[in-house]
Amino acid sequence: MSDVDNNTGNVLLLTITGDVSSPSKYDDVLTAFEHFIAVSNPSLSTEQRRTILMDQLGLSNGDLSSINTTYETKWLQYRLGNTNGYLALSIKPTI
Repeated sequence: MSDVDNNTGNVLLLTITGDVSSPSKYDDVLTAFEHFIAVSNPSLSTEQRRTILMDQLGLSNGDLSSINTTYETKWLQYRLGNTNGYLALSIKPTI
């Protein structure tokens, strides 16, 4: 899902959603989220991307059923939420 400014063509928001109802699906979603972050900020290392997901957004906290976290950098805001067993990672510019 995306939101684009019709006047400028600038991306306002990108969201990717994944089913985490089983361990194998969770691993697939984690990989997809890491790639999604890499596309949004190619300068980040693998370790930095994993830190954003696991530490800053709380994927390492165990219970993801009610997760709703946000992490901001100078240029981007990352938001992770759970709706009915689906995790959604949204990325939008902060400027």
